[in-house]
Amino acid sequence: MNQHLSMFTAADQEAAKKELDCYGYLLKTAIELFAQGKFNKALIYHQNIIRSLDELHRMRINKEMHDEAWLLLKQIEARQTQDELLGRFKNDKGR
Repeated sequence: MNQHLSMFTAADQEAAKKELDCYGYLLKTAIELFAQGKFNKALIYHQNIIRSLDELHRMRINKEMHDEAWLLLKQIEARQTQDELLGRFKNDKGR
């Protein structure tokens, strides 16, 4: 299960684990209710499954945005370092 938690930010991982556990419980119960012919109750569990999936999706998108922002920051930092080194090189060459 822990490998799946890497889809979420460190801050969201505990909530994601709880949501994944909830999803599993809801799905198992919905299937049991379906097999018993209790379709209306199964429907309610499926609606809750949708809510769990929606929350998991939100947390995953949050991680993707976090990772993209981190990558952009690292690219900006690399560019700044490159510009600083080029500036020093030009100054040293001019002496």
